[in-house]
Amino acid sequence: MKLKILTDRNTLPDRYYKGEPGFSLYIEDEGTNILFDTGYSGLFLDNARKMNVNLFETDFVVVSNGRFNHTGGLPDLVKFYTEGLVEDLNYKKPALVTHPEALDTKIHPAFIETGIPLSKSFLARHFELKLTRKPFMLTDKLFYLGEIPRRHSFEIITALSSKLFDGDEIPDKMLEDSALVYKGKHGLIIITGSAYAGICNIIDYARLVCEEDRILDVIGGFNLITPGEKRLKETLRYIKYVKAIDLHPTMNTDLKSIIALSTVTIVKETGVGLTLTY
Repeated sequence: MKLKILTDRNTLPDRYYKGEPGFSLYIEDEGTNILFDTGYSGLFLDNARKMNVNLFETDFVVVSNGRFNHTGGLPDLVKFYTEGLVEDLNYKKPALVTHPEALDTKIHPAFIETGIPLSKSFLARHFELKLTRKPFMLTDKLFYLGEIPRRHSFEIITALSSKLFDGDEIPDKMLEDSALVYKGKHGLIIITGSAYAGICNIIDYARLVCEEDRILDVIGGFNLITPGEKRLKETLRYIKYVKAIDLHPTMNTDLKSIIALSTVTIVKETGVGLTLTY
């Protein structure tokens, strides 16, 4: 498996890419190509071109959660594919894989709407929708985890905003937040978006789904922004317990937490332009 980070808040030193407060990466595995999240805007398209990533060859678009810094680039992606069709370029219609609640309308008092900027009916015209709460196999070794069980009480979050359900406004607990896991020869590579489900909950579920306890790497957001003393302490204890070999924290992880994580395992520099091969 090879992955390339297309969008993150950071860029690698001396690399000429652009960053933003969003996340997107591209995965190639066994002839299957996966776009994981689309960032806050269409910036991932520009970075992909510089990295020689051909998004017309994408088989799956996976959405980790419905918030706009993971889905804001979807309108630009649809436009990109539409222009490709007009120009008669070699293009295959990708499937969009996500939890069904990721498509719910999300509302925040300060920002009005914070969810996917396209309706379900619009998305269904441009993608083959695969909405699932259960794990979904993308390749023989790469899985979308679906809905993550939340067993660690220290990771339970309060509602980030509200969402509309049957016309009513209810607290949004981000139950759709999910991740990918690759079952490699030497252990699991776990790929997260913002990890609203809890990074420890995600790792637990990945180990269960894959029937593998070894953690080779965790890449993505850890949902550790001013996490509080108890949550950070318990997260460090857990990461040490599972003996995660490497961590690549991205957006949604503050500097204090990154430094703390480096005391229990190896934390590696991460940003737009990073390519990892397993």
